Amino acid sequence: MIALRGPAPPAISTNYGKRILTMPGGTEIHELILAIDHPTHRMAYAVQHGQHMPITYHHAAFQVFPTDSPDRSRLVWTTDVLPHSQAPAVQARVDRAIIEMKAVLES
Repeated sequence: MIALRGPAPPAISTNYGKRILTMPGGTEIHELILAIDHPTHRMAYAVQHGQHMPITYHHAAFQVFPTDSPDRSRLVWTTDVLPHSQAPAVQARVDRAIIEMKAVLES
């Protein structure tokens, strides 16, 4: 069981290559899972709708890498969005999500 600190993380459901994140406020973000590569610890996805932002393209990937410490790893999250003018708003959301993810993983 994971003990949570701070706001609750989104609820997640998956179905046939699609993932729906239900945020604490009830907003649903629909994602298409593009690839899950277990040997390289990588997952790629595209946000289809639910962001409530004027974004025409949103692709992202997570990849986990080992570190020198046996009890730590490094997560790299790469996100591409169009139009580029929306990048700062998406970056702010990613920054918030990283803080929440870190709190859950370290608890």
